[in-house]
Amino acid sequence: MRISLLLVSVALLIWSPPAFGGDEEDKHENYLATSGALDLGALVVEAGTVSAQDDVVVFKAKMINQTGDWIFVKRQELAFQLGEKTIQPYSGKEKPEIVISPEKTKPLSLKLKGSGLHVDKMSVDFKGVYKAAARGQTMEGPKFVLPPASNSATMGPFNCSVLSHDQATKVTKTVWECQYSGDGVGYVDASSLSVKIESGEQFASTFRKNKRAVLRHNEKTKFTTTFEIEKRIVDMQFATLDLLWGETFSESTIEPVESATWDFEIDEELTAEKND
Repeated sequence: MRISLLLVSVALLIWSPPAFGGDEEDKHENYLATSGALDLGALVVEAGTVSAQDDVVVFKAKMINQTGDWIFVKRQELAFQLGEKTIQPYSGKEKPEIVISPEKTKPLSLKLKGSGLHVDKMSVDFKGVYKAAARGQTMEGPKFVLPPASNSATMGPFNCSVLSHDQATKVTKTVWECQYSGDGVGYVDASSLSVKIESGEQFASTFRKNKRAVLRHNEKTKFTTTFEIEKRIVDMQFATLDLLWGETFSESTIEPVESATWDFEIDEELTAEKND
């Protein structure tokens, strides 16, 4: 009997009930909610999943461009107030902008890492939103002929180079690369290009696969032009064609959108459900 009691006592000493807290507490997630969307005028932001653990905050949202302009979001400029801590995504380091086309939508997904982030309320200062008019100021181009007498041309902040050129009787094809060196937003729309022959007649480019390029500082784009003129009108192989730039190159200034603060508080019901 004494031996049995001794064994039970030893077993109780060896085994102890699991302690709650520690790692389990670190993994607990608070789910946060807000009273409605954030309306910045040009941009409306709708909240998705927002949760807070000890070492990470997950923030997801949908951004809706309400305008006919282009919207640019610099994620690293957003500021999250978590208790006494203010945290910026990527520690405020420069990251590629999120570009939102006129009247279009883009997702926003962020993870903020640190410690002591298991908060039951937070606020977001939604800074870093900029806009630029979709129709900018047209840049005038220099006189340029095909076949090219020069392999480069400059239109204001746009510097363009001819990558290849082939001029035959039926088709004249040119491939271009252009770089934007300005501080605003540069637009390149190759559908505006045309040529004028000696008689004064004008012919638009027949290449239909170019897309309008939206460029920021030092960004580049390539495009192609093809001109097809019947031989009875002119034999392009032996002709000089005047290139007409039209509205191919334009530029808009970029302006900040006024920021606003977005408040979030714990959703007790959702938090209990997710941690069950």
